[in-house]
Amino acid sequence: MRSKVNIDIIRYKKFGEDLILFELINSNTAKPIKEISEQIVKKQSTDKSFVEQLQSTDKKIEELYNSIKEYILALGYDVTENQLKLYVAFKKIKNIVCVEVRLKCIMLYLRVNPELVELENGFSRDVREVGHWGTGELELTIRNSGDFEKAKKYIDMAYNLN
Repeated sequence: MRSKVNIDIIRYKKFGEDLILFELINSNTAKPIKEISEQIVKKQSTDKSFVEQLQSTDKKIEELYNSIKEYILALGYDVTENQLKLYVAFKKIKNIVCVEVRLKCIMLYLRVNPELVELENGFSRDVREVGHWGTGELELTIRNSGDFEKAKKYIDMAYNLN
C-alpha cells in the first residue's frame, strides 16, 4: 500500500545576509491508491469522516462551519485548506487552525501557545497534553455565532504568529 505524501512548493528569496522570505506557491496532497484486501479492511477506522460528520450535524452548525472557513481563508492569499479524513487543516506553511465538526459544536485547534491567552471554561483550553486529531495547542469550542466572534481574535493570532 502506498502512503499519503504531502507536497508543498515554496519559493524563497534572500534579502541581505539576515533576512529570507518564504512564499507558499502550491500546496497539494497526494491521494493513496486504494488497494482492497482483508488486511486493509480490518484496519480501517470506524470514525466518521469529516464530510460525514458535517453532513450529520444540525444545519446551523454546517452554516457556522462555512462562516469559519470563509473567515480563515480570507485572512490572506497564503492560507490554504487541506481536507483530511477526520478534520480540515488551514495552513500557511504550517497548519495554523485545524477544525473538527461534532454533532452540536465545532472544535478549533490553533497553533497558539495557551500561556498567551486567558483560558475561559467551556470555550478554550490547553490541549498540549491531550490527544486530538489536528495540530494545535489551544482548543476552542464553537457552539454559536457569539463563540465564533470571540474566536476571531485567536484565529488572527494563530495566523500572525505562524
